[in-house]
Amino acid sequence: MLAIAATALALIALQLAAGQQNKPVSTQASPGCTQPCADAGGYVMQVRRVEVTGGLVRAEVALSVHGRDSMHSEPFDFVLVDASHARTRPVFDAPGCPQWPRTPIPNGTSFGPQPLCFRPASTSAPLTLSWEPDLGLFSTAFPVRLR
Repeated sequence: MLAIAATALALIALQLAAGQQNKPVSTQASPGCTQPCADAGGYVMQVRRVEVTGGLVRAEVALSVHGRDSMHSEPFDFVLVDASHARTRPVFDAPGCPQWPRTPIPNGTSFGPQPLCFRPASTSAPLTLSWEPDLGLFSTAFPVRLR
């Protein structure tokens, strides 16, 4: 009986994985996505402005949901990747860099722009914003080059 349950769970996991792989994901322009942006199958993140000042990288992001269930976002969905591939989480101790709460984004609505700030080891190009939204069991990262 336990073997049957384990087999059934494995088959369900494989079906979910196959379905996730077939969902459209893109960092290219789409109806809801103009560069620089990422589209996670109708959950769209767009970078509105990027500033690099004195070791601080500040970007504004706007998020929208089109044709899918309600999503949510928070600053910890983002990581800055510098030229040496070091990953940096957001910081909130600089002026204009508040921590915003986990926010629901219903289908057909948008949120932001919201500020994101990082203090990477290097601000030399390339700098990539890695958007890592919670898409369920098989989430992925969406890289967006900032400079």
